[in-house]
Amino acid sequence: MVIDIASPHCEPLFSQFQNTGLPVLAVVNNADADFTKRYSSSRVKIQTEMVSVRSVAQPCKIVFGQADHDLAYEFLLMGVPFILLPNGIQNTLLTYRLAKKRLASAGPSKSSKLDVTALIETKRTVDQVWHNASRFSLKYENHSSLTRLHELIKTLCSKAA
Repeated sequence: MVIDIASPHCEPLFSQFQNTGLPVLAVVNNADADFTKRYSSSRVKIQTEMVSVRSVAQPCKIVFGQADHDLAYEFLLMGVPFILLPNGIQNTLLTYRLAKKRLASAGPSKSSKLDVTALIETKRTVDQVWHNASRFSLKYENHSSLTRLHELIKTLCSKAA
């Protein structure tokens, strides 16, 4: 999970993840010691600094996070499905466009409608996004620059609009 502490989804995500029993690696920008202490456990590890996506993507089954262009592209390159949590106009547009192409899934824009268990279950039973993310990563596995990917996604999104 990659999220900013100011996101309206942040606290609800952690509250719900504590009840799932699933292992979670979370990168929470600007998290203070109180937040880290409150939500850390043997299954939930919180970092306040970014991690190398390539080093953590392999064991990831699902990524929750804000709709950040670079992060979404990095996980697509690794073939890991992303559940995007829109917050603001830019993030909402990216979420809509990637979900429409079935390269990612859209979480709710309102944190009150967030249901982590349902989103995870959908990922387990509906594999189209998994398939598309894997296909995307295989197609671009030798591509080392995100510049081409930015252009590709921009082209795909402009065709969808």
